[in-house]
Order: sequence, then structure tokens, then C-alpha cells
Amino acid sequence: MKTSMCGIVLWVMTVTLLGSPTVLAQPPADRNPDFTAQPPSPDVLEKGMALWMDLAKPSIYHQRLSYFVGEWDLVARMWMQGPDAPPQESSGRASYRWLMDGRWLAEDFSGDMMGMPFTGFSLMGYDNFRREYVGIWIDSMSTTMATMAGRLDQSGKVITMYGEMDEPATGDLGKMVAYVTRIVDDHTHVFEIHDLGMGGPNTKMMEITYTRKP
Repeated sequence: MKTSMCGIVLWVMTVTLLGSPTVLAQPPADRNPDFTAQPPSPDVLEKGMALWMDLAKPSIYHQRLSYFVGEWDLVARMWMQGPDAPPQESSGRASYRWLMDGRWLAEDFSGDMMGMPFTGFSLMGYDNFRREYVGIWIDSMSTTMATMAGRLDQSGKVITMYGEMDEPATGDLGKMVAYVTRIVDDHTHVFEIHDLGMGGPNTKMMEITYTRKP
């Protein structure tokens, strides 16, 4: 009896997981039974490899980021109570360096926020295939990784990237935000975060002014 019961259980599991023989004999309606996948030709593989290797090289758009390499002092302003309220100010420092042979620009950020020690880390690079700047940000006050992508304007001095931001205080998920980096001169650049859902002429949530150390 034990053997019989085991056999029934195995049969039920097989039918449940695999379906009946009649069902298995029928190809899915959206599959062409005459289709056979063909491997790419050597010519296609060779061209694809050549393109891949070319896209893997740092480009002129990577070189534009060399401006940021070095040590910076900074002043951060946050509009916690809306754009019309006085901002909260804090200070800090940042260091930029190249990673992966000039493919990724890394920023180490340290300072204070709301009276507490704060550290952050960012990566920025240029995706040669998508033809856009891409970046990530992580910090010591969040378990979230911010991702962003965007373009450099015609002046070569403003990078505008877009991404999503969650707001635990309000329960908002995936708010669209803009990350704007403006090169003012050889010794100054400004980073801004804009909450695009706010509407109105002023959507700025944060502004960080970087001053290059001598």
C-alpha cells in the first residue's frame, strides 16, 4: 500500500508540473514549429566583436569629465520645507578620481546633514552605445541606490540627468527628479536636484556649490 501511494503521489506531481501527454504534444500557439535558430555567421560575429571593442573605449565624452578630478570644498543647501522657506546649510568636501582606466568618474563625498555625519559615493560615466551620461549615487543615510541618465548641453557646461526618487515621509514611489550639474568656471561647479512633480517655476530641492581646493 505504501508503494502504491508513493506511485500515485509521483503521478499527480508529474501531471501537475508537466501537464498531460496531450498538452505536451501540442506546441504553444505563438511558436512556429518550423523555426530553427541559426548561429550567427563568422562575419556577423567578427563585426559584432569589433563594434563591442570600439564601444568599450573611453571617448571624448569621458574626457570632458576630467574637469572634476581633484579635491573640492562644498556648501550644501536643502529646502526641506519647500522652495519659499529658508534652506538648511551644511559644509563638506569631495574628491573625484578616475576608475577603470578613464571609464568611470568616482566621487567620495563627506560632510554633515541635519547635524549628523554624512558620507556618499557616486559614479558617473558615458554609455557609448546609448550615447548618454549615466550615474549612480549611494550614501550613509539611505539603503536606496539612485540611478540617473542624461545629456550634455551644446555649451558643454551643463549635464542634465533624470531619475526616480522615493519619498518615505509621504509614501511617494518613483518621483521623477532632475540632476543638473553646471560648470561655472575652472574652480566652481554647482549640482542641483529638482523635484519635477512640484510644478511651478522653482523645483529645486538641493543645491551644492563645489569650490576647487588650491
